[in-house]
Amino acid sequence: EWQQKFDFEVIAFQYDRGSLSSALFQSLQTLQQYPDSSWLYAMVGNCLVKMYDAQKKHILSKFIDLPSPNHEKKYNAFLEFLQNLSLTDLAGIAYYYLDKHKDKGLSNDHFVYALICSKPNFNKPDEKTQWIKYYNENFKNKPAYKF
Repeated sequence: EWQQKFDFEVIAFQYDRGSLSSALFQSLQTLQQYPDSSWLYAMVGNCLVKMYDAQKKHILSKFIDLPSPNHEKKYNAFLEFLQNLSLTDLAGIAYYYLDKHKDKGLSNDHFVYALICSKPNFNKPDEKTQWIKYYNENFKNKPAYKF
């Protein structure tokens, strides 16, 4: 339990300080240990959505690391993959990833928020409206996100 809390705290710290590539990489790695964690699925989704927003504003390089000889080989390959994604790619990956895992994340407000944010990026405004309704019905006692 302590290890899990530590792992999640490290990921949350990376995300909060804007190191999206590191937070995404660690989230994907940690999902192998905790495949039922709706919080990790939410974190992956939120990283992808924030990367989309940054790419749209042409500031993605502020949030993802560049490949470096100081990084692990796997992380460098991951960074090269991220560097080559287009705006459309990011929108599609976020949309389909969250849609695929929604059965694991429906009870997590952070996951549903990421799901909502992915919809307009992939030109699905009607789905966004449906998920906002779902959020408002199911998370009345949670701090509300602004949509």
